[in-house]
Amino acid sequence: MDSPFTIGELNNIILEKSALRELWKVQLSAKQNRPTRSSLYAQGTQYLYHAVHPLDNMGPKLCQPLDKRDFKPGRLYVFRRASSPGYVKIGWTMNPIQQRLNDWCRKCGYRPILVHSTDVFKYTQRAKTLAKEELAWERHKEPQCAGCGKGHTEWFRVSEQRAKEVVDSWASLMTHGDLYDKHGRIKFSWTLAALTLDQANSDVRITAERLLSSHKALEMQLRQGFVQGVYYLGSEKSPKAEEDCAEPRDGANQYRRPSIWSRLSRILYGPR
Repeated sequence: MDSPFTIGELNNIILEKSALRELWKVQLSAKQNRPTRSSLYAQGTQYLYHAVHPLDNMGPKLCQPLDKRDFKPGRLYVFRRASSPGYVKIGWTMNPIQQRLNDWCRKCGYRPILVHSTDVFKYTQRAKTLAKEELAWERHKEPQCAGCGKGHTEWFRVSEQRAKEVVDSWASLMTHGDLYDKHGRIKFSWTLAALTLDQANSDVRITAERLLSSHKALEMQLRQGFVQGVYYLGSEKSPKAEEDCAEPRDGANQYRRPSIWSRLSRILYGPR
């Protein structure tokens, strides 16, 4: 059986911001009672935990339309400082890396030690946002910088290698993945890839590598003529029962309704 959609045809479907918000609101409702990190000082450290509900942010951040600064090409960078062993800072800049490091030195009074930087690529600010969300559990806030007196929120208690891998993975996806259209809207196939990944295991963070793998799986299923629930989206006028798109549970003859697909259909076409 042929699939009613190709990847290109799926990407012609446009979800408005309000529809995306509603979609993720329902998707994330099951996570509301999860434990959160404390915002209190950890004893003996100059940092606060920054994220309060870090698991709730990745999908909506990914699907949020790009703003003007997101379109700017630039580089991601990672640096450390001698006074904060075990911590790295992640940022982005449109300027040469050394110029940005000099800015930090002049403003905050310490010498940044460059760990890693990427080549120039598009959507750099969005890539930085997503890298920070992937590392949300490790993100910390410096409440008051000894040099400038301001708070800095982009410190992470991770290894330098881990920070480098996360930064590079999002830089690569933005460079080669073609996630957003010319208006800055995420393409529909990437929304589906993120939603199916999140629904398959909501306890696992969406990462650049997992998102790319989910999108490749979606492409493969479309080429093979089957994606769970996609026929439900295939025709606005064809009334199909949700059970027709039901997905078999592993090792059982029971079925569950594909909430992603039924919600998408209601958003696109209204109740049937």
